[in-house]
Amino acid sequence: MFTFLIPLYYIVSKLAEEKESKSREGMKMMGLKDASYFLSWYIFYMCINLIQATLITAMVCINLFVNSSKILIFFHCFFFGMSLFGFAVIIVSILPTVRASATAATLIHLITYFFMFSLNNPDVAPGAKYAMSIFPNVAMSLGIYNLYDFEANQGGLNFSNIAQPLNNVTFIFALLMLFVDSVVLT
Repeated sequence: MFTFLIPLYYIVSKLAEEKESKSREGMKMMGLKDASYFLSWYIFYMCINLIQATLITAMVCINLFVNSSKILIFFHCFFFGMSLFGFAVIIVSILPTVRASATAATLIHLITYFFMFSLNNPDVAPGAKYAMSIFPNVAMSLGIYNLYDFEANQGGLNFSNIAQPLNNVTFIFALLMLFVDSVVLT
């Protein structure tokens, strides 16, 4: 989660800076369409996220998740990063200044991670976990807890056991919620 904080801060700062300086309005007067504008930012962030997800996958597969599927770990990291792009766009659209946007994005990113400590209990209803998974950090944490459990107790996470529940949540659900977050929040 913390490794994605720097790109999140960067993208929020740059988007808010463009909003605050009104440079986007100037580009719109010259003919830039909103779809082209956001697509360029999406592709830019996707390239950064692709490199970051690849590096994280390579690092954690060396000693940490040796028996788990590298493809599943990569998709988990990639979709988490892409969901943070949508999160950044929402924060920038709500808050007016660079400082407010960057500070709020960082704080909300950190605070939503701590929601998981109250949700990581088998007694918590699955509906509450599903509802809180709209926050990318919660969906990511649900997947990571499943990944750790499968690696430690069941010989690793693979496509054969992706739908096996842990504390009423499956890894496939966490992966799907990260994908949904990356689509819906963007």
